[in-house]
Amino acid sequence: MNNQDHSPGSISPLHMENLFNQTLSNISSALNDREKVWLIAEFLESTRPLPANLTYSFHLQLAGLFLYLTANFQPDCCPPEELKIYLSASRYLQSRFVGQLEENLFRESQNNLYFYLALNHLYLGELEEGLTALLSRQKINNKSSSFSSEEDFKELKKELTPAIPEIRQNAQSNELMAQVLFDHLKKFAGLGQDLDLVMEKWKSFSGWRDDSIYCSLVESSGLLKSAERARIISLESRCRQSTAVESQNLVRFSNLPAFSKEEIYLSATDAMEAADFSINKHFRLTLPPCTLIFSFSEKNFRYSGESLGLPLALIAIAQKLLSAESRYHLSFSREAAFTGKIDLTGEIKPIEAEGLGLKIRAAFYSGIKYLVIPASNLKEARGVLFNLLSRHPWRKLELIPARTLEDVLNDSRITLKKIDSYARYLFRKKKFTMRKWFLGLLAAGLVISSFILINRNPSYHFWKIRHPVVLELHNGNLFARNQERQLLWVYRPSKPIVAESLQQKFEDLDGDGNPEILVSGNYKSDEKLRSEIFCFNKKGEVQWSFRPGKRIQTLTDEFSNHFIINRFEVAAFNQNSPEKKVLIIANHTTWYPTQITLLNSRGEILGEYWQAGRLGRDTLVIEDLDGDGWKEIILAGTNNDFQSACLLVLDPRAIIGCSPSSGNPEFQFKDLPPGKQEYYLLLPRTTINKVMGIRNYVTLVEISREDRTIDVTTSEYSSEMDCGMKYSFDFNLNPLLSRPADSLIEKTKELVISGLVPPHALTELRSLKDIIRYWDGEALVNYPVRNKKLNF
Repeated sequence: MNNQDHSPGSISPLHMENLFNQTLSNISSALNDREKVWLIAEFLESTRPLPANLTYSFHLQLAGLFLYLTANFQPDCCPPEELKIYLSASRYLQSRFVGQLEENLFRESQNNLYFYLALNHLYLGELEEGLTALLSRQKINNKSSSFSSEEDFKELKKELTPAIPEIRQNAQSNELMAQVLFDHLKKFAGLGQDLDLVMEKWKSFSGWRDDSIYCSLVESSGLLKSAERARIISLESRCRQSTAVESQNLVRFSNLPAFSKEEIYLSATDAMEAADFSINKHFRLTLPPCTLIFSFSEKNFRYSGESLGLPLALIAIAQKLLSAESRYHLSFSREAAFTGKIDLTGEIKPIEAEGLGLKIRAAFYSGIKYLVIPASNLKEARGVLFNLLSRHPWRKLELIPARTLEDVLNDSRITLKKIDSYARYLFRKKKFTMRKWFLGLLAAGLVISSFILINRNPSYHFWKIRHPVVLELHNGNLFARNQERQLLWVYRPSKPIVAESLQQKFEDLDGDGNPEILVSGNYKSDEKLRSEIFCFNKKGEVQWSFRPGKRIQTLTDEFSNHFIINRFEVAAFNQNSPEKKVLIIANHTTWYPTQITLLNSRGEILGEYWQAGRLGRDTLVIEDLDGDGWKEIILAGTNNDFQSACLLVLDPRAIIGCSPSSGNPEFQFKDLPPGKQEYYLLLPRTTINKVMGIRNYVTLVEISREDRTIDVTTSEYSSEMDCGMKYSFDFNLNPLLSRPADSLIEKTKELVISGLVPPHALTELRSLKDIIRYWDGEALVNYPVRNKKLNF
């Protein structure tokens, strides 16, 4: 991998440190994860023969990043030989640092690498090697009792080996080879999920699309833009008709690197002209100018060369025909990749020999079945392909030479052409105009009929109905207005109310058909703020009011009676009763505690719960989680006692007590019983939060009724940045996944490189769900559990 002399006698500690710093510098400037993995593997391989005491700290510093990257990256167009180098490096790190890094890191790294090794072997038709990689992955997971020993692996391979030559002989493509092999493997338990994942990956190279096309493009590096490697990248496009002032085709790229804009825009302009020429020649159509918007599937791809012209022209033809609603519709095979220069008449020009070899190599090591190249490059291409086939003889890649755009459009293997009949075309073309006339006449008829009906029947004069629809604050007083902005009544509270704090809802609390008006706000005062919620009828009469809070004590402190309403919600918690109840979340004016109060429709207190920390405004969800007909209350925020984000679930039938305590007298409430919360979870703090913050907290809770999941978002670094963790739970509060935000990953990487946080701060992010703590009614445990003190 590296030709430098790193023999034990030729390197000093200073030289080693310089080599390490140079590697870190190269990693920080790498464009993608694959390049970073390659740089780390190259460093490990070149320095592995050196004395252990010389390389120990340097290898350990890179181990976490290498394992994290190899556990998550998706290598495309990657030869198996390269993946084996990464596997060798991962196993070396495991053997050297076992017990110092989490075992999960090594397992996830080798899991991912074995999966892509199997996938790439199957791309190449190397069924035995692909099967071996899948079985090795199973052995690491050790999930299935069907493969609990080495003998089971050998028995499976022995049974399938005689069938593999027949599979290769009869299959027309490498994908069909894999499908037939998988049909034989279905009877073996434990491999089903891996087989499904492989076929899911292969789906990206199947079907037909009219809005995207695969390109085989060369990636450049350095200031001289030297060709480094090629990749198969999806080019996507959408088209819209140009305005009257735009007399020519326009091209836009949504994610184009700045350093290659001019080169690509010139290719795109020529491709548009070639597309118009071919449409006129092949379809006998002259289409109006349009604006085509292109985007690449890769954001940080450094494109080099002029071979983008052919795919640009093809996708432009398909999109222009679609946008113009013509009789013709084109789709291109996802089994094919395209490369070649294009001139204004649609002739496909040759490309450089060096770039051609890289492109064929990229297609060869992917799931592509066809590679369309310029016809004048066919001889060189066959030579490159022959050399690759000498190493991987079972790969079925077909080169399709093309001289013009018409050659591509007429090839049924890569282009799907549909032509509408004249009758269907005319109906579709005029249908929109007919629909507009019909809808216009219908709308006019409805307006006239409504006007006549309302004019004849005064009871339909909605502008005269004296029901309040909005409450406004003027000089601290409440003004109720109807739909005509007419003033209905005024309420003057004992103290002026702060306008920004006003919250209002119109809800029928008692089920009598007349909605009550619920209003809450904070009083203006020279003292600390206080809140009050009022319930009015439509005439402006106060039915009841409630002030949250009371003087509450811990074993060391006493909190004043100054609480402000953060949020209130109205819900029918019992599906068998029409009565609605009012849930109030009130925070102390300092920071904690938080009071949760449930009132009935008459304003009477049904339950009260105290939380040693603040609960967020966007973290309240009311939903029936267990299907018993009672809706649970889901809340989240932070717990000052445990210095950690928290998630709790309350049952409206048992809102009592306080949040769990660690025993710290500063947060242990006096004269309050233990809370009867159904669930209480503490979400772990990330290392970056422990180093850079005081505590983490939940900022958002969402539910998906279709998937029956609860999604929780925490803030780990700064409230001004989206540096948080995403957690997903099922309705039984079992953790499904934990996922860091991209900005948190980038910030952690930056702090790891700067040395402010240790390397494991990055690798721990995807395993935090495994250390969520649950309150079981007596103590915190590390497994999902409901409060066992509940008797319902």
